[in-house]
Formats: sequence, structure tokens, C-alpha cells
Amino acid sequence: MESLTKLYEKRARVYEQMKDRAKDWEGIIERGESIPEDQETEYNKWDKEYDDFTKQIARQEKLDDIEARSQGREPQEPDAEPVKKDEKEEYKKAFRKYLQYGEKRMSDEELDLIEKHYVKHPDEKRAATASSTTAAAGGYTIAEDFSYEIEQFMEYTGPFANLSGSGPMRLWISETGADMPFPTVDDTANDAYLLAESGDATTSATGVTFGSETLKSYAFNTGLIPVTKQIMQDSFTNFQSLLAELLGLRMGRAVNTAASTGTGSSQPEGISYGASQGKVTASTSAFTQSELIDLLYSVNKAYRMGPKVGFMLHSAIVGAIRKLDVSTSNYTQPLFQPSLGAGVPDKILGYQYWENDALPGTVATGGKLIYFGDFSKHVIRLVRGFEILRSDERYFELGQVAFIGWMRFDSRVVNTNAIKYLEVS
Repeated sequence: MESLTKLYEKRARVYEQMKDRAKDWEGIIERGESIPEDQETEYNKWDKEYDDFTKQIARQEKLDDIEARSQGREPQEPDAEPVKKDEKEEYKKAFRKYLQYGEKRMSDEELDLIEKHYVKHPDEKRAATASSTTAAAGGYTIAEDFSYEIEQFMEYTGPFANLSGSGPMRLWISETGADMPFPTVDDTANDAYLLAESGDATTSATGVTFGSETLKSYAFNTGLIPVTKQIMQDSFTNFQSLLAELLGLRMGRAVNTAASTGTGSSQPEGISYGASQGKVTASTSAFTQSELIDLLYSVNKAYRMGPKVGFMLHSAIVGAIRKLDVSTSNYTQPLFQPSLGAGVPDKILGYQYWENDALPGTVATGGKLIYFGDFSKHVIRLVRGFEILRSDERYFELGQVAFIGWMRFDSRVVNTNAIKYLEVS
């Protein structure tokens, strides 16, 4: 049977997970939304584990007491809780040791710490269970502070690469990669109707029709990066920064591009395929203020509210909008409103905007140029999180260790009425 110290530590880890998840739910409850079923199931599992550990602790304390009395010793009062180590620091050391030497030179305690740790972003506080691959591949979820560094790099590759939870899209994290149905319903064409006294309500009854979008889990990888053992041994600090930058930027570009222009056929669906047409320009080489305003009002007012509503466009198109404001022939009202205070973003027609250079940067026929709407209706589904895999065997004859970044995700616009685009004729 495990020692009391080990049982206390395990129960403490479960409690921390429950506490973090309860904190995640505060915003959901405040908004009146339902708690995701998979998260509630996981919380209930943790709750049962906590109770089980409590029972094991009670049994072990009783056994220790009986053993002490049988040996003529006075039973010791159990400590309320063992002194907690700095788990983040211990985890960081273990992960760095894994990166530098692989799992063969690691203790069982260090391997256990890596396998059971949870990856959390400081802003999002969303836990994702670490997964491991075969011993030969030696894959472990990236260390906490290392993951944060990579997330920072990813944020600057485009708005959809911001996986901290503060990006324009809705971020959904799941524990498995099974197909995830996303139910939808459109009842906007149906109204209540006047009914005569004693009239039959069934004669004009219109049922509710539901639909469904399916979020899958497409696997993306950064490609293998061979690193010589000399660099691993002599310049580990620089290597860590370089690895974070390279893998983070590669995966960030992939996420943003897929969520922007993916076709949805055997790959994620981007907004260019999932959004609907809101306005077509009269010119094949330019757009006007009035067309931009028409795009805005092509989105129903029900979607023009909330924190995730705004424009999305290439940075070069932002410049084109600003030029419209300074054109004497075109100027009628300011389209671009620069920020007048710290922390207040620039706006277009009174709405925030996100620059996305994966979208068209020039005005050309057929281009879906500018997007407007509620981007929370664009869902990016992550499976657990970003992982780094290490292989000591792949290039062993060259004295090299191979690393690869790996992640599963999907992207889909679940409501085509919520996001619309300006198309060039």
C-alpha cells in the first residue's frame, strides 16, 4: 500500500484540478451558459478520486496506528498535510532533463511527474491532460512555462493562432479526438401567429428543424528538427529558446491559415469557406465606404453585439480603408477611428478589428476581402494541446536527436449567418 505522504500528494493534485476547473466555470455560469458535458464528467471523476483517496488515507492511518501499538510504540499524530514542493519548478527541471537526455536517464518519479502534469496557460487556466506516446518516440506534453513561451510566439502569427482563449474565435478543448457533433438550429423564419378564439393551434404548426456541424481532429506537425548532441550539451539555454520559436511559429502559421482559408474537406474549415456573402463590390479593383457599411448591416443585429464582434482583414486592406478616409472624393464619414487612449483599440466603423494576413491582401476579382460578424460562431477545437515529441533513435548514427511539434485541431463556422464577407466582383 502507498505511503501516507504519497496519498496526500495525490489527493492534493486532484483537489487543485477541481479548484481550477471550478474557477473556469465562473464565467460560464455568469453568462447563463451550460457547463460542457465532457468537463462536468471529468469533474465528477475527480470528485470520486478525491473521495477514494480520502478513504485510502483513513485506512492507512488506521493500519499505521495498529502496527505502532503492536510493536509497543505510541502512534504518531499524522501531519495535516505534507509540505508541498514547488511542483512547477520540479516539473520544469524534469522536462528540461527529458529534452536534453531523453527518458533513459530519468527517475521513475521524474517520469511520473511529466506524465501526470497538466498544461495550463496563465491567462486561460484551462487544463489539458498530458498524453504519452510509445517509449521509442518518447513523447510528453510540453512543460508549463515552456508552453507559455510557445503560445506567446503563436499569438503574433494571426488572430486564430492565439490559443490562450482571448482570440476572436471560440476555443473548445476536448480530451479525446473523437468526432464532436455541434448541434445547430435556425428558427428565424418562424413567427408566432394570431389564433382565433377556439382555433386549432395545430393547423399552422411549424416544427423546429435541427442541424449539426461535426468538429474533427486533424493532426498537424511541425516537421522533424534534428539537433546535434553537441548543441544539446553545450548550448542548452539557447537551444530551448530556438526550439520554442521554431516550433511555435510553424504551428501558429498552420493553425491560422487553416482557420482562415481551409476548405473543410479532409482539413479544417476556414472562415473563407464557412462564412456567407454579405456584399459584392461594384468595382473589380476597389471598394467603397458605402459597400463596407452595407457589409456591416448585412449581419443581423442579433449578431452585432458582444465581445467577439468585429472586422477581420489583411493588414494591407486596413491601410486601404485609412486611405479612403483621407480621399477628398470619397470622404463622407470616418471609417477608421484611431485609439485615443492606452488599452483602447483602433476601430473600423465603431467596431474592433483583427488583422489576418492569411486573408487576401489585394483587391482582385472573386476575392473574399473583408469579414464582419460575431467570430465566437467560429469554433476551433483542440484535442488536449500542443505536444513536443523526442526521438533518440531516428538519427542516432549521426549523433542527433529529433524533435517534432504535434497537435490535433479542427476549425468550423457553426453559424453562417453570424459572419459575412465583402466579395470583389
